[in-house]
Amino acid sequence: RTTSREEFPAHPVSPANYGNGVRKAYAPSPVKFEGKTTMREEYPAHPVSPTPTVAKKPYRMYEAKFDDRTTSREEFPAHPVSPANYGNGVRKAYAPSPVKFEGKTTMREEYPAHPVSPTPTVAKKPYRMYEAKFDDRTTSREE
Repeated sequence: RTTSREEFPAHPVSPANYGNGVRKAYAPSPVKFEGKTTMREEYPAHPVSPTPTVAKKPYRMYEAKFDDRTTSREEFPAHPVSPANYGNGVRKAYAPSPVKFEGKTTMREEYPAHPVSPTPTVAKKPYRMYEAKFDDRTTSREE
């Protein structure tokens, strides 16, 4: 049993009372309505005509030939791009400096290495099956 079930007991609920206690099945009125409803008076039906259909013209291929020239191509000609010039025009392959650096860089001074230790490991407990037997009965099924 839960504390919720004990603190909030179910209250008896009786069906709604309809006059003499019996609710009749719905039946439409046999008297025909001859008048005009307020909805019909305030919202008169407007005539709706179908939209006119438009005859489709047959597809015609564009007849002008494209000669591979556009105004954009004429106004913005492609400029020749030359390779970067490195002094005499020959770029050397990268080679690190043979002189060993003995000092300390500003990066090394401003960002010292902090010691990092591994997190301690926690021994896992072996899995244990829940030992209580379930007798196929619950408070929900009883109530």
